[in-house]
Amino acid sequence: FLKPHNLTAINELRMNDIHHDVADSPKQRANSKSDNQNAESTSKPSESFMKVLIAGGFAGTSVDVALFPIDTFKTRLQSPKGFIASGGFRGIYSGLGAAAVGSAPGAAIFFSVYETLKPHIQQMQQRYPVLFPTANP
Repeated sequence: FLKPHNLTAINELRMNDIHHDVADSPKQRANSKSDNQNAESTSKPSESFMKVLIAGGFAGTSVDVALFPIDTFKTRLQSPKGFIASGGFRGIYSGLGAAAVGSAPGAAIFFSVYETLKPHIQQMQQRYPVLFPTANP
């Protein structure tokens, strides 16, 4: 997991942080404080967070509603008893309500966490490209 070149990168990271803390000019510190204030304001629950939370819930529910009958159909086709004996096309939507209600909270949380962390991760990728490699050259 931690290979020698990774440890070197971590040490450089620590030294760069120390160097930036000591060597920054007052103007750079002021800019850094305003950046931190902007980051703090974006980390508070906001209207955009609620939009992402609701959109994630709807996205997860719509996917489950659209794919539920296909998944049921596939499961019945794979049944050892055969398609017709396992129910055929009867009740292909049975259980759809529970699946839809159950998927909304998980999808909402997933999308809101993803959208909240995405700018922070992108910032870390730009600041420390050795520790957070990207596919882009």
